Amino acid sequence: MAAARAVALLGRADEVLPVLVKELRNKDNEVVRHYAALALENIGENARPAIPALQQATKDKYDFVHRVATRIVETLNGST
Repeated sequence: MAAARAVALLGRADEVLPVLVKELRNKDNEVVRHYAALALENIGENARPAIPALQQATKDKYDFVHRVATRIVETLNGST
């Protein structure tokens, strides 16, 4: 997740977005989901294609994932 985030912050978010979305949906590791959500938050507008996965993550049972995903969706949709 750290490497994907770094690549995204170097302006190549489109290259790692599929990896971040895949890991946001990782059913086996809530910490990986959390870090994927944080990385998506860090890349801001470039995370817009991940909105469907982020909307799904707003229902995550792991509170940290739920909170970050909700914050990103609200930000990208202009609610905050």
